[in-house]
Amino acid sequence: PNASSDQGKPPVTDFVNPDEILAAIKNIEEGKDSSGWQNLIALVATIFLFGIAQMQMNIGQKVIGIILALLVHEAGHILAMRICNYKNLRILMIPLFGAVALGNPSDKSAKKAAIVAIAGPLLGLLSAFLSAEVYYFTDFAFAKEYASIALVLNIFNLLPIRPFDGGAFFNELLLSRYPAAQVGFGVLSVILLLLPSV
Repeated sequence: PNASSDQGKPPVTDFVNPDEILAAIKNIEEGKDSSGWQNLIALVATIFLFGIAQMQMNIGQKVIGIILALLVHEAGHILAMRICNYKNLRILMIPLFGAVALGNPSDKSAKKAAIVAIAGPLLGLLSAFLSAEVYYFTDFAFAKEYASIALVLNIFNLLPIRPFDGGAFFNELLLSRYPAAQVGFGVLSVILLLLPSV
C-alpha cells in the first residue's frame, strides 16, 4: 500500500521535496500553524544549509559542536515556551548567524517572555558544565570541544543588549511597562553593537 494514503502518517519519499521546505518556511514567516512534519523538514533543511555554510568558513571539524550547542540552546527556549503554553513551537538554523526558536504565545506576558529568553542560555551553560564533567572523567576530546563552544556561545548570549537573550530578559523584566525606555534601550543596543566596527 502507498504510505502517503495512511491517515496520520507523513508521506514516505526518497528525498525531501523542496516545495515542502518552502511551505514550512512560508507558514513560519506568516505566523501560521505548521505541522510537526513540516517543522521537522524545515529544521533538517536549515541544519544542512547551516552545516554547508560553516564548512565554507574552514571550521568543518567544529561544525557538529556548533550545531549541537545551538540546538541545545534553542531547546532551552522551546522547553520554556512549552511550560508557558506557547503554540506552534519550532527551531530553525540560520546559516552564518545561528539559530532561532519560534512559538506563538497564548498571552502577552512579560514574565513568560523573560523566562523564555533566559532559558536558552541557562540550559546551554548547564550542558557546557555537564560536557566538561564528561571530559574530566573520560578524556573524551569532543566533550571538551563542545563545552568550550557552548560556554562561549551562552555567555555571549547573556550580554544585556538586544538582540541577545540577556537583552531580551532585561527588556521584558524591567522595561516592558515603559515603551519609551524600550525604544531607548533598543537604540542603545544598536550603538553598542556598532561600536566595534568604528
